[in-house]
Order: sequence, then C-alpha cells, then structure tokens
Amino acid sequence: MELVGTRLDEFWPSSILRFHVLFLISVSTLCFQPADFLTKLGNETDRLALLEFKAKISNDPTGIFSSWNHSVRFCKWEGGLSLSGTISPHAGNLTFLRFLSLGDNRFHGEIPREVGHLFRLRYLNLTNNQLNGEVPGNISNFSELRVVSLKNNNIVGNIPAELGFLKKLVILHLGKNNLTGEIPHSFGNLSSLKEFSLIYNHLQGKIPTELGHLTSLTSLGLGSNNLSGSIPPTIYNISTISYFGITYNQLSGSLPANIGLTLPKLQLLLLAQNGFFGTIPESLANASQLQLIDISNNSFTGQVPANLGNIKGLQQLHVEFNFLGSNTSQDLSFVPSLANCRSNLQQLYFDGNNFGGVLPSSIGNLSNLVQLGLGRNPISGTIPEEVGNLVKLFRLDMDGNLFSGSIPVSFGKLQKLERLTLNQNLLSGEIPFFLGNITKLYWLQLEGNKFQGNITPSLGNCQNLRFLDFSRNKLTGIIPNQILGLSSLSETLNLSQNSLTGPLPSEVGNLRSINALDVSENKLYGEILRQSVIVPG
Repeated sequence: MELVGTRLDEFWPSSILRFHVLFLISVSTLCFQPADFLTKLGNETDRLALLEFKAKISNDPTGIFSSWNHSVRFCKWEGGLSLSGTISPHAGNLTFLRFLSLGDNRFHGEIPREVGHLFRLRYLNLTNNQLNGEVPGNISNFSELRVVSLKNNNIVGNIPAELGFLKKLVILHLGKNNLTGEIPHSFGNLSSLKEFSLIYNHLQGKIPTELGHLTSLTSLGLGSNNLSGSIPPTIYNISTISYFGITYNQLSGSLPANIGLTLPKLQLLLLAQNGFFGTIPESLANASQLQLIDISNNSFTGQVPANLGNIKGLQQLHVEFNFLGSNTSQDLSFVPSLANCRSNLQQLYFDGNNFGGVLPSSIGNLSNLVQLGLGRNPISGTIPEEVGNLVKLFRLDMDGNLFSGSIPVSFGKLQKLERLTLNQNLLSGEIPFFLGNITKLYWLQLEGNKFQGNITPSLGNCQNLRFLDFSRNKLTGIIPNQILGLSSLSETLNLSQNSLTGPLPSEVGNLRSINALDVSENKLYGEILRQSVIVPG
C-alpha cells in the first residue's frame, strides 16, 4: 500500500511516506497544533471518528489497530494493510483531513456521502478495493482536491458532471469500474488535469469536444468502453500528451496527416480494435519519443511508412489485421528501415493484411525481437535463413502465407522459441529433426502444408509441448512412441489427413489429459480414439 514510486507520490507529503499508510491522522492539520489548541478545536471528535472507523474493520491481518488506544496519541495512530470492512460514515467528521488513502485493501460497500464533508481534502485514493455504489457527486465541494483515484472497484452509475468544478484536479483515475453513461462535457473545465483515465468501463456516446481544452494533459486513457464517433480534432493539438490510449471502442475516422508534429511528446499510441481508416501518417516518425504503436484491428489502408525506422526508441509496432499493402513486391519495404531501431524493437506484428512479395532477408537484423507475427498475408518465396538470427524470439507466427521450400536449418538456433506456427503454407520436405532441439516449444503448428516422410522422433525432447498439429500433410510411416509419451500434451494432438501407417501405439493411453486427439483419415489400425480437433484462434 506504499505509494513510493507511483505518479501519485508528488501529492503525498514526504513525512508520511515512511509509513505503510492506510490513512494516518498525522495528515490532519490538527495534529500539528499545540495540545490546548487541539482541545479547543474538538480533537475528541477526531479521536471518536477514528474509533468508529476502526469498528467497521472486519479483518486486520497485521493487528495494527491494537495500537489504537490511549497509550498513543491519536495523531500517531498508523494505518494497516490488507484491511477488510466498510468505510465508516464517521470518517466525514475528520474535517481537517488533507490526505485520505485507503487503496489496496478489501473495503466493500458504498463510499459514504459523508466523505463530502472533508472540504479540505487534497488527495483521495480508494484504488484497488471492492467498493460499489456511485461516485459521490458532493466531492465536487473539495476546491483544493488534486487527486481522485477510484480505479479498480465495482463502482456503478454515471460520472457526476459536478466533478468538472474541481479546477485544481491534476489526476482523475476512474478506470476498471462499471460506470455507464457518457463522459461529462464539464470535464473540459478541468484546466489543471494531467492524467485522465476511464479505461475498462461501459461508457458510451462521443468523446466531448471540450476535452480539447485540457492543454496540460499528459495521459488520456479511454480504452475498453463503448465510445463512438470520431476523435475531436482539438485533442490532437494537446502537445503535452505522451499516452494516448483509446483501444477497444467503436471510434472511427482517419488520423491527421500532421499527428506526429502536433503530438511531439507521444510515447504510447494505442488505437487498436476500432474502426479507423485511411493511411498511416508519415509524420508519426516525427514523434521521436514513441515506444509503442498499436493500430491493429482497424481498417487502415495503403503502405506502412518506411520512415518509422527513424523512431530509434520504438519497442513495439502492431499494424496487424488491417487492409494494408496491395499484394505487390513493394509492400514490405518498411522492414529494412526497422533495423535503425533494432536495439529496442521487441515486438513486430503485421499479420492479417495484404502484404505481398517476399520476406526481406533484412528481417534477420532485428536482433532483439522476442515476438514476430506476419501470418495471414500473401507473402511468397522461401523463408529467409536470416530468420534464424532472431535468437531471442519466443513467438514466431508465419501461418497462412504462400511460403514454399523447406524450413530453414537456421531455425535450430531459435532455442528460446515457445510458439511456432507455419500452418497453411506451401512448405514441403521432411519435418526437420532440429525442431526437437527447441526444447521450450509448447505450441507447434505445421498443418495444411506439403510435408512428407516420417514424423521425427526428436520432438519427444520437447517436454513442454502442449499443442501439436501436423494435419493435412503427406506424412507417412508410424506415429513415434516418443510423441505419444509426451505427458505435456494437454491441448491438441492432430495428425489427421495424412498417410500414416501401422497400429496405433499403446502409448496413446498416456494422453489422459489431452483435450483433443485426432488421427483420423490415415492408414492406422487398432482401437482409435477420435475427438474433434481444436482449431486455435
């Protein structure tokens, strides 16, 4: 429950940070006054209010409340950790309270409206609890409030428009709740706001144009709601924004051609799972601090700008599942330029587009990639040997293309690989023995190719293998006992639609926990277990 290291730290007095705080009544200005002054102002009211708060705690695993007694001045009573219970309405009697932090506990029930009496409050943190009910609209009376963080609870109802009166508010986190309705237009009055997050709620309607007035905004998180319409153009002019997250909505429209110039401090651009269309602006390369671009699952067209490689700090590039490319040899011309950011680039996904031509051998220069996805495109030719240089890969998806030839020998160097999908291509030759040397593999999918010959027994070395699909090939020979002896096979073993021969080995009985086993449409004999094949998404 310590707040050290969070972005909320700057609003928490350093004298408090030495405690694991629940809320310490040393945050009350009463506690810094002489004893006679305390008496005049009614310190007994504060003490009784704290005892009422204690009475609502149903579980105090650290036993901290045992110290809340007459032997210690109530101003020195420390807060606890992992507390359960409800928030007492008597907390509203602590009218000199400036900082209230009950985050990272197990409080349930509603936020008492009496909290609205704490008109001196500057910091309200109820994050990571199980609170329900609505956001109390009367906290708009807190003219000095800088921070409101109610994220990760079960709060329902509309967002009170009155919160727009909090002119000094710097941080507003209401994400991961069950809020409904629309974003209040009054939020355009929060002229001091820097961080604004409403992620993972059920909000709908359009993004208010008034949010473009928040010229101090550094973080805008509206993802995982039901927002529709387009992004107000004025938001693209807030030059201070570094985090722009609006994924999983129903937003549409195109991106401004100058977005990289008007948002020069952009670090995270998250637009996935919406209905955006048009081309990817070349000006994005001017946002030189970009670390993550995710525009996946939209309707973007045209080419991926080749100058994105100029963003040397780029760590992740996701353009998968759009309508990019034109099935020509020029579609993958952006790949060589990414070598400029290879020291940072870890994830590259361009699956599910219309990229044609051959895969450039320069893909092997992206030496720090840990995830590479280029499936479901019309990419043709052979797989470059240079892919084997990507020795840090743990996921490689190349399914649903037009790759021909054999699996490069260099793949044997991919010792960290955990997932390999090469299904639905035109690959041929034998299944190479060196795949058995990639012992961390848990998912291997070669379905729908032209592989022939025997299944290599070396795959028995892959003791983590859970999913193995070699169906719809031209494999012959027997099923190796080494594969049927893999106790790790818990999801799928699909060898159907081949030309495998011989009896089904008795070792098949070892696969007791497997979800799906399909060896149909072969030349096997004996008692055969048939189940439907799992088709991975």
